Amino acid sequence: MCPTCDSPLLIEGNEGIGDEIFCDYCGSIYKVTAVDVGDGGIEFEDDW
Repeated sequence: MCPTCDSPLLIEGNEGIGDEIFCDYCGSIYKVTAVDVGDGGIEFEDDW
């Protein structure tokens, strides 16, 4: 979920560190900082 607007993020599942992911609703851009974290998810941060 998007931290900005709580809408779904466009995640394909093959993202790597440094890739960008986008919010389908508000257009926010996030950069992947870690993959396969604990439950197989990803971590990301704002890419301003």
